[in-house]
Amino acid sequence: MFNLGAVFAHKPSDPRLASEPRSCFQIPEVVVLKYDSNFVLGNAQVPSYPIVYCSDGFCELTGWARAHIMQKGCACKFLHGPDTHEDHRRDIDAALDSKHELKLELIFYKKIGK
Repeated sequence: MFNLGAVFAHKPSDPRLASEPRSCFQIPEVVVLKYDSNFVLGNAQVPSYPIVYCSDGFCELTGWARAHIMQKGCACKFLHGPDTHEDHRRDIDAALDSKHELKLELIFYKKIGK
């Protein structure tokens, strides 16, 4: 992982990205290449921990457009569904509030509800 402070803003060089909604943060290419995965970054300086960046893979995996994901809370409650355990929801909120690491398996749902 890396510190959000290491992320810097710059104008994307790829013209295809110019019209796509995104945060003011541009992830360094070396980070995306090294950690090629589905992820979001949240702003821990704001109490609701809004998402300030989401990877293309995260959008593809969940079926949600970047414009929908941005500024939602990094607990990803928009991915919760009927089989997402309530105790896991509370554990996530508690870990964020206390700024402690949490590892668990939970059920998230794609936009189509599966």
